[in-house]
Amino acid sequence: LEWMPNESGAPQARADQIRAFQAELQQLEGEGIAVLEESNRARVHGHHTELLARLAADADVDTSESMHQLSLGLRLATMLGTVALSVATVLFVLRFWGHLPTAAQLGLAMAAPLVPLLIAELAARRERSLYIASLFAVVAVAGFGANLAIMHQVLNLPDSPHPALALGGLALLLAYRYDILILLAAGLAAVGWWVAASIYSLFGGWFPDFWALPETLVLPALVVLVLPVVVHHRPHPRFSEVYRALAIVVLGGVAAVIGLSGEYSLLPFGRRGAEMAYTLGGLTLGIGAMIVGVKRGWSWSVRAGAGVALLLMLAKAVDWWWELLPAWLFFLVLGTLSLASIVGLKRLRAAAAAP
Repeated sequence: LEWMPNESGAPQARADQIRAFQAELQQLEGEGIAVLEESNRARVHGHHTELLARLAADADVDTSESMHQLSLGLRLATMLGTVALSVATVLFVLRFWGHLPTAAQLGLAMAAPLVPLLIAELAARRERSLYIASLFAVVAVAGFGANLAIMHQVLNLPDSPHPALALGGLALLLAYRYDILILLAAGLAAVGWWVAASIYSLFGGWFPDFWALPETLVLPALVVLVLPVVVHHRPHPRFSEVYRALAIVVLGGVAAVIGLSGEYSLLPFGRRGAEMAYTLGGLTLGIGAMIVGVKRGWSWSVRAGAGVALLLMLAKAVDWWWELLPAWLFFLVLGTLSLASIVGLKRLRAAAAAP
């Protein structure tokens, strides 16, 4: 649900800070540790009440726990509605497609993205939380994908990776327009797919088979990882986290694949050399992402780094010991590695908590 809209950034953080302060002050007064004078209490309470009202009016923030729970429900409903309408659009086209003349097919293909896009823009001008706008924006991207597939079939266009670039470009535009994380991730993935497939084509391969050369994903992933350093997302503070986390996951996945089978690598180190290089590189990436993420407060980078490190440890454990050790001993070793990971993460957590 973190990928859905209505997380209002700094205004919501300020509202949460006020609620936390009020709860802590009430707790301290109940314990007799700190008691405000009545005049100070009234002044602080009045200021917070006015500030929360202004935040609610300007940014549609959650000013109570019940509102927060309702917002979770709204994001869940938005997610389910997005999936349902996207599937309904595709099934409707499949149901009636063969009975339509070519002109009607092309008209329907063009309307598939344009109609939800128009609804999204109209909704965005009437609501601050962008629930409805985000729903129809995602449907517009799905409709545009269907449009590209239909045009390819009806006009008998040659196979090419370039439609992925067009689809990713639209997803990124709408992500920045309506502040939608899921469209940002989808757009970055589509553009990255296009770059990797294009690179594979330069090596003489058939672009849909670029998975046979995972290293084609390294370049777009590195660009995505560096972009938040060059491009600041002040109007979209959560976007930088998506860039970093997505890049870490992709690089970690490449490291895991080549770490298990070095034959997929172009590096001149030989199979074993490539496996060792990518395994060490992936572990360094995962641990480094956790350390830097903890220091900078990048929670998604910490999660992505932990996931990459644990994935590589599990993959190499299976690769090295599954056929050599009895099942009970293998899982004992795996449990020991998990305990070692817990100890390491606890030390990292303690270091983060230190002043």
